[in-house]
Amino acid sequence: MTYLRKAVWVSILAVGISGFLTLTVAQAAQGSLLINGTTYRDPSGCYDSDSAPLTVSNYTNGRAWAYREMGCQGALTGIVDPSGTIISGTGRSVFIQ
Repeated sequence: MTYLRKAVWVSILAVGISGFLTLTVAQAAQGSLLINGTTYRDPSGCYDSDSAPLTVSNYTNGRAWAYREMGCQGALTGIVDPSGTIISGTGRSVFIQ
């Protein structure tokens, strides 16, 4: 009986660890991100824009963040949820994971 109990616990532990590792793997957002008229498919990372205002439409399954400076630096100027749009007069870049 003890052997069976150990085998069950090892199985539960293995499933838990594999589930945790699956959740921690980063993936690109699925869908399209529209930044000042330019469409990015399955975007991931930082996107700069040299024109103002910064207009972001998020057609992905992930959240996007707009920043005041290029390189996704400086103050956060807006958050764009999936299916959302923002217009930021001070935004210069967008990050999405």
